[in-house]
Amino acid sequence: MPVYKDHSIKKRESWYYEFIYKKKRYKKRGFARKTDAEAAERQKRYELQQGISIQESKITVKDYFKEYQNK
Repeated sequence: MPVYKDHSIKKRESWYYEFIYKKKRYKKRGFARKTDAEAAERQKRYELQQGISIQESKITVKDYFKEYQNK
């Protein structure tokens, strides 16, 4: 599993993962321990393989439920 030590942050040691899945690059930084980065990478790969897609949104829960009720 490609997990790397992040040398760009000089104050503290941190780790990140980086991989390519279906021609798209996935990378996340800022893990305190190597094992945390490895676990997060495994979780992300699992989500991608299962087709789980969680996208961040600026919509509030209240607005989401209003839209849901109108459908």
